[in-house]
Amino acid sequence: MLNKIKNDVNLREILFGSILSFILKMTGMALGFVLIYLISKKTGPEGVGYYNWTIQFLTLLGIALSFGMNTSVLRYTGEFNKNQKGNLHKLYNYFVQIVGPISFLVGIIIYFSSEIICDF
Repeated sequence: MLNKIKNDVNLREILFGSILSFILKMTGMALGFVLIYLISKKTGPEGVGYYNWTIQFLTLLGIALSFGMNTSVLRYTGEFNKNQKGNLHKLYNYFVQIVGPISFLVGIIIYFSSEIICDF
């Protein structure tokens, strides 16, 4: 098995990527747990509730404001990466021109209405 890993570059790359992804995911989960612990110590259950509500609200906005373009960008990146680099650049510009301003506008609205949102 070790000889196969040493000789096969693709298998080694897959294993290294998997291990790195696992370590980063576990580190993120541990840091999230520490953050929740610190918030609960400082503000109690109410603060954790506000934190969870905020995270869910931002996740929902992120999904809604991407307009499904994250999936389409992944699909077309694989297709354009082979032989159409110019189209890949056009796709990036299109994505930035549509999603960027709308997300920026919604961010400003959320910032200025944060007190109203918190009272909700």
